[in-house]
Amino acid sequence: MFGEEDFERKAGRLASPLLGIGIGLFLYELLSGAVVTLWPGLSAWLQFGVLLHTALGLVFIAPFAVYAWTHAWRANNSSERLMVWIGYAALAAVSLSGLTGLWAAWTAAFGELLPDVARWLHRWSSYAAAALVVYHLAKSILRLSGAALWPSSTRTLLAWAGAGCGMLVVMTLALAAAYQPTIYKDGPPAGYSFRFGPKPFAPSNATTASGGIIDSRRLSGSQGCGDCHRQIYDEWKANAHHWSSTDLVYRAVENMMIKKSGQEATRYCAACHDPVALLSGANTPGSSLDSPGSDEGSSCVACHGIRGLNGKTEGNGNYVFAPPRDYLFAGYPGRVGKKVNYFLLRALPRAHTEDLAKDFHGQPELCSACHKQFIDKEINHFGWVQLQNQYDDWRKGRYHVEGHPEKTLACKDCHMRLVVSQDPARGRLNDPSRGADGKHRSHRFIGANQAIPWLNKDAEQFKLTEEWLKGRSVVPEIQSRWAKGAAVPIHIDAPQKTSGRLKWQVIVTNNKAGHGVPTGPLDIIETWLEVKVLDADGKTIFVSGKLDAKNYVDKGAFFFRSRGVDENGALIDRHNLWDMVGQKTKRAIFVGYSDAAPYECALPQGTRGPLTITARLRYRKFNQFIADLATGNNGTTFPVTDLSEDQAKVDVLR
Repeated sequence: MFGEEDFERKAGRLASPLLGIGIGLFLYELLSGAVVTLWPGLSAWLQFGVLLHTALGLVFIAPFAVYAWTHAWRANNSSERLMVWIGYAALAAVSLSGLTGLWAAWTAAFGELLPDVARWLHRWSSYAAAALVVYHLAKSILRLSGAALWPSSTRTLLAWAGAGCGMLVVMTLALAAAYQPTIYKDGPPAGYSFRFGPKPFAPSNATTASGGIIDSRRLSGSQGCGDCHRQIYDEWKANAHHWSSTDLVYRAVENMMIKKSGQEATRYCAACHDPVALLSGANTPGSSLDSPGSDEGSSCVACHGIRGLNGKTEGNGNYVFAPPRDYLFAGYPGRVGKKVNYFLLRALPRAHTEDLAKDFHGQPELCSACHKQFIDKEINHFGWVQLQNQYDDWRKGRYHVEGHPEKTLACKDCHMRLVVSQDPARGRLNDPSRGADGKHRSHRFIGANQAIPWLNKDAEQFKLTEEWLKGRSVVPEIQSRWAKGAAVPIHIDAPQKTSGRLKWQVIVTNNKAGHGVPTGPLDIIETWLEVKVLDADGKTIFVSGKLDAKNYVDKGAFFFRSRGVDENGALIDRHNLWDMVGQKTKRAIFVGYSDAAPYECALPQGTRGPLTITARLRYRKFNQFIADLATGNNGTTFPVTDLSEDQAKVDVLR
């Protein structure tokens, strides 16, 4: 039992300002942690609360450790064993909370992604510590109820604790009130032309959540994303989306369009090719094509900031863009502001994930916003004409099984294969049943554009693209649902014997693609058959599809392409869609279907067999005419990929 002097001494300790302030700090840590867990927003006071929570936690660790272990050592001989063990439990919970807090602070400052288990341990060990400490303290106070000073000492303790906690709350709110966020210059720039009506981004279908123009700083800055998402950023740098606004063919066509239709008309193209310029109001007379952020093409934020479609799957950039919320010190100059900004982003990733990693981003409808295209009166002053439409090809094709996602191959499944990841985004927006754990969707977006990596001298992207075009790519997670063999195989259908005149056909099959083949701007993409017939002596009997000395394909070749026309019937040969009113011809192969190219030739007198027929299906991203136009006829020719080939023997009857 305690003597009266012991009671008075212990009761007097309760009045210690240091103990009261320590309890107040503990209350603030608990309160701010709970608010961070439960509050859904990203307000300035919440973020300053996280900064103070972290700073005070670091300051609190050393003195608490000294006090706690000293107190535990003194209490070890106490006869109140239950209280001792509750104290030990409280010490263990606080220690676990402190250690996991250090883990969280270190990761937010120097790491990338805090494991969910660490967040869970920090949160629940803190709650357990609070309950045990309150119980331990309450029991200790009640044990001192025989001391005359205990009521006033308890009130003093609570007053100091309340003052300490209240002071920190006031400090948090004061810092939030004094904080000056980055001021963005949203809204149309001076002199912005609304030539196509009140919608600032017409004639494209794009819009923003506010309906207005957005400061380019809220749309660009992909390099900053790479500070954390280095692996994904490096993949994005290689893909065609990154170069969509700066590749030399796009720039050549854009300049022609400006001369013919005015700079406002380029908004039609910019919704997909140059969204940073479009949404920041740079597509207006007098603006430079090299406006801030325009060198990023489809930037990280421009794509991940899309929150849905602006209506149906119409294409022409029919998306709704909303910029992500800013963390503290976003846009501030200097290393310190950037470090704090990144610390908060990693410490509070929920808002970042909500804004930039929506379920919608894994859906084919996102791709439809740009991979579906038409022109209308606003552009050609004539009427509606359908252009490329990969989305509806896929939707109507064999790889889309309505109501059965387990049988469906979507855009991401083929073009964004899963890769082993060290990125903080690994495992997100992926279906775990398809082996996504520890992986992410590759942002290389391997497709049919081998021109961009060739221009950039990017050997890896070029190799992967050629493998893709030839159907040699291996995507393990979809192999059981994907066709085998070449992407677009060919087969020579010829007689076993002939005399006088040879007739045959080359059958071309769209075997693997989830959309038409070829696809894209078929007036400038070049896909054709090169066919040769040689006699037994190696003499050429027939040739079609050969490249001449200037790298033009002979006009009699069998092409897969479209031939648009203007209202006078002249061909659209430089992607001048503003003149296009219809299509004279279009040849592409639907998903899973085949086409046949017929051939025949006369055999010269005395031709010796067997004849050897060879055929190659050849592809290049840009035909030679558009290459000459874009480069000023400097001799540049884009690489040709042989998608597939076949050979047949035919005997000659005498």
